[in-house]
Amino acid sequence: ALYALHLKNAPVRVFDAHNATWKIVQRSIEQYPFFLRPFLAREAKLIRQFEQSVVQEFDHTFTVTEVDREFLLDLFPDTEKPAIATKITSTPITIDCDQIHALPLSQASNRILTLGTLRYAPNADGIRWFIQKVFPLLLEQLPDVRLTIVGKNPPADFLLAAENDPEHIEVTGYVPDLQPYYANTNVLVVPVRMGGGMRVRILEGFASGLPIVTTTIGLEGIEAVPGQDVLVEDDPQSFAEAVLIVLRDCDLRQKLSRNGRTVAESKYHWKE
Repeated sequence: ALYALHLKNAPVRVFDAHNATWKIVQRSIEQYPFFLRPFLAREAKLIRQFEQSVVQEFDHTFTVTEVDREFLLDLFPDTEKPAIATKITSTPITIDCDQIHALPLSQASNRILTLGTLRYAPNADGIRWFIQKVFPLLLEQLPDVRLTIVGKNPPADFLLAAENDPEHIEVTGYVPDLQPYYANTNVLVVPVRMGGGMRVRILEGFASGLPIVTTTIGLEGIEAVPGQDVLVEDDPQSFAEAVLIVLRDCDLRQKLSRNGRTVAESKYHWKE
């Protein structure tokens, strides 16, 4: 988009906006030390200006969620929004439910799985929050609970956490096949506190029949019902309690597994 912005003679320019990036930076400000926040606030302002220019100048913009479409519309005054709205289309990410099969859940597993591109700051931040704030609460209630973190380029503090407590924390790095990890867990946690776009790992988790616990931001842009298809909590204590309920309640696991698969097939299967 940066290079195409000034190509006035281009026949058609289309902006593929996976995220409203200004919102990601804005959301991240409170997660950093106070002395860095003015710099992040300035960065968010500059990105707002840039994304506004791109949406305004390009012929059309695609987002992957209606939420991000609204965030981009928020860049404009109310008088301009009706015209800009005709230039932005929300088209969700889809998956292949024919290739992703629902797996049988283990009857007696206290294994928790989380995954993502770990060099991406929102992913690393959320998992770090889970390790530091949520997982100790789980250990108090389930001494045999085990957390597996899958993803390329894990931060040094993740590796240190696994080194200091190998009995309870495993960091795999990149793996070529997620199926063995899906098959060996009873709950997928997606602890996202900042970010944008759509969490594809939630869609793939649904398709795989995994019960999922996530946050409000984590579920953002996905048409699933909290309490019915997925559990959603935002503070450490409530998040830990939700994970414990899933691990202890076989009927709830089966319900979330069935309903999540239905969401994937009915709303996010590419053939639909």
